[in-house]
Amino acid sequence: INLSANFYIPEEYIQDTKQKIEFYKKLEAAQSIDEVDEIELEILDRFGEYPEAVEIFLLQEKIRVLSSNLGFEQINEEKG
Repeated sequence: INLSANFYIPEEYIQDTKQKIEFYKKLEAAQSIDEVDEIELEILDRFGEYPEAVEIFLLQEKIRVLSSNLGFEQINEEKG
């Protein structure tokens, strides 16, 4: 997925790099919206309300899962 937004978990939200990588791996492995939702609940439970950057990242992961399940190979943002 090639979109102009930044997709990441900010250092201020999850400071431990190991934990952050754990969530990146879980999200990358997610194959359904329900799995992404479960990971989101885990993040909320462990770290509390998340900033906008995490919200955007989770939405991007949902787009990735949906597009993959529909057979899309890539999504690109057009400027126009």
